[in-house]
Amino acid sequence: MKRMLAVFCLFALIAATLCAQSAPKRVLSPKDIDAFVANFQALSDELDAFDEQYPNLFDPAETDDEDVSPVEGLRAMRATQVPAEIDAVFKKHGFGANGFEKFVVITASVGVAGVLESLAGQRSAYAEYPEMLEYMDQVKSQMEGMKAEIHPADYALVDSRKAEILPLLESVDDGEEMDSGDDVYGYGDYEDYAEEFGE
Repeated sequence: MKRMLAVFCLFALIAATLCAQSAPKRVLSPKDIDAFVANFQALSDELDAFDEQYPNLFDPAETDDEDVSPVEGLRAMRATQVPAEIDAVFKKHGFGANGFEKFVVITASVGVAGVLESLAGQRSAYAEYPEMLEYMDQVKSQMEGMKAEIHPADYALVDSRKAEILPLLESVDDGEEMDSGDDVYGYGDYEDYAEEFGE
């Protein structure tokens, strides 16, 4: 489960330039966020049992195509027709139809929101480092690209409840501690880069 969440949040890391496309569809309602918050642990526990059975479903990095960009990966995951037993797990925990896609949208949205918030809060700290500011601008542009993959209403809904969602993602532990600025937000490279400047 940790691996799956890390992959979802990786979609919020370094996004490729977007091709022109139709607006993303809206998939979330407040009830979906309620279900995510209320049933996250139980959902995680049940999905853990499918990690080995469906490795490519939970970890697209294991597919043969290594040239797929994060944006393309996100699009592909949103379009995935999951096995009936996976779909049943999401329905059981209150996600209704398209539960897998809703889960992807929630985790990707909170990852993007976390990175954008961090960038906004740290920009002034790097005012004397043009190279870092340039890198931050690139990351911001990439995050805005990822945000464009999500319906504005869905993104706003997740962003409004990220204080409830983030602690759940941060609590995911497969025997290893997750760092809130790395696996959950999906910007480990950004923080590693920042450390070069002594911050």
